[in-house]
Amino acid sequence: MAHPVARAGFSWLMKRAREPRNRHESGQAVVETAIVMPLYVFLILGILQLSLMHQARLFTKFAAYKAARAGSIHNASVKAMEDAALAVLLPMVAESAGGGAEAIKPVAG
Repeated sequence: MAHPVARAGFSWLMKRAREPRNRHESGQAVVETAIVMPLYVFLILGILQLSLMHQARLFTKFAAYKAARAGSIHNASVKAMEDAALAVLLPMVAESAGGGAEAIKPVAG
């Protein structure tokens, strides 16, 4: 004698899987999702924050490298070193000057 699934076909199995086993289990998936979803969102946002921190650290190290290089080439000219560092950090310190152009904010010192 054949198994009930083999006799009735795959549609019987799918129909059985969609029906809740009893009325107390009908909202179980919603509750589990409500518990797990914030954890996943927290994890994803934490990874994003760590990657932004890593990018900022790399930008800073590269700006220091470029400033030191400019200083060694231009006899320790502070202006040349600041210009080299700001050229690297332009995407981080730039603000829109209107019309799509970017301008460097003056450094208060």
